[in-house]
Amino acid sequence: MSCSPRKGFEAEPSREEKQRVMSEGALAREKRALHVTVTNPVQCSLHGRKCTVSVETKLNQSQPDFTKHRSGFVLCVPGN
Repeated sequence: MSCSPRKGFEAEPSREEKQRVMSEGALAREKRALHVTVTNPVQCSLHGRKCTVSVETKLNQSQPDFTKHRSGFVLCVPGN
């Protein structure tokens, strides 16, 4: 006995189909420029406590990395 969706309802898409749609959507979104203005440091809340995340460039940095700082975190990014 085969099960088919009831009339007016669509079958749940497969996992592969969901991933394909998500990746195509992500690719479509990457083609447009997104301009965002962010303050430095960024105020946020972590486990109900206020903290900050600031961004610094470092010349000898090969990959982005977070480090703990007094009241929050510092995101160190590679400098050009």
